[in-house]
Amino acid sequence: MAKCGRTPGLVKTKTIKKRKLEVYFSTEDEKKELLSEAEKNGMSSSKFILSCIQERRTGGTTGPITMEFAVANNEIKKLNAQIENLIKEKEQLLILVGRNAVEIELLNTRDTPVRHEVPNKEGVQKINKQLVDILRNKRVITGIELIETLKIDPRKKDAGQKLWKDFEVLVGQGLVEQTETGWRWLGR
Repeated sequence: MAKCGRTPGLVKTKTIKKRKLEVYFSTEDEKKELLSEAEKNGMSSSKFILSCIQERRTGGTTGPITMEFAVANNEIKKLNAQIENLIKEKEQLLILVGRNAVEIELLNTRDTPVRHEVPNKEGVQKINKQLVDILRNKRVITGIELIETLKIDPRKKDAGQKLWKDFEVLVGQGLVEQTETGWRWLGR
């Protein structure tokens, strides 16, 4: 098999003559324009012509394909790709903005002093000041250590429920989080 003279590495196949089609333009300027547009679009003239034909076959146009149409169609494809990329980028930015808003809110909450009276549905809930002080002074504390430090009798249901409600408020304010090793203070 003979090698092609124009493109290194490509080998002529036995079917090349069967696949070849010669195109005649109305003018030399029309040919130059096509070659220029193909180059602008980063395509060989063959691929550019094939893309125009494919567009026609898939219903992109009903009239004769003009050079202007082919160029405009390629520009539209490029713009659509850019739009898709911008939409993806926008979605990613919105996610980041949302995360940043949550982080800012959390930081604002952490920087405000802990109020020992927090409004809720029933009115105002008082948070155990001793609980807040213990959480602030320990890096991490387990529930059992906390119950022992606060001298809460685990058999008394009301005391445990009150402690849990205080935790719900503190977690809701972003001041406390539960870790694998216990409860951790996040506030100041």
